[in-house]
Amino acid sequence: MAEGIFNRVFNILEKMMDVSRIRHSYIVSNIANLETPRYRSKDVDFKQTLISILQDQKDIDLRRTDPAHFKLSNSSVPIRLSEDKGKWNGYNWVNIDREISRLIENNLNYRIYVETLLKKITLIKEAIKEGGR
Repeated sequence: MAEGIFNRVFNILEKMMDVSRIRHSYIVSNIANLETPRYRSKDVDFKQTLISILQDQKDIDLRRTDPAHFKLSNSSVPIRLSEDKGKWNGYNWVNIDREISRLIENNLNYRIYVETLLKKITLIKEAIKEGGR
C-alpha cells in the first residue's frame, strides 16, 4: 500500500514538472513570436491536463529484471493546448504583459513542485535514518 502511494505522489509530481516544462516552452515561443504577423499565442490548459494525469494513473509494468524492483510508469503526459482568444493588437494576438505574467506563474509552480519533491525525499531519508537506530 505504501509503495503505491509513494509511487503515485512521485509520478504526479514528475508529470506536473513535465507539464510546467512544456508550458514554459510555449510561453517562451509566444514571446519569441511577439512580432510575427497574425500569430495567436498558445498555452497549456493546465487544469485539464492535470485532470487527465490524475485520471490516467496506471502503472505500466515495463521491463523489470527483478520483481523487487520498483514498478516503472509511463512518463508521457497528455497535454491539452489552448489558443489564446486575447485582443487583436493590430498586428497579432500576443500580449507581452500577459506572457510575462504566465512565465512568472509557471516558474513559481515549477519551483513548488521541485520543493515538494525534495521535502518528500527528505522525509524518506529521515525515516530510513530513524529506522536504522
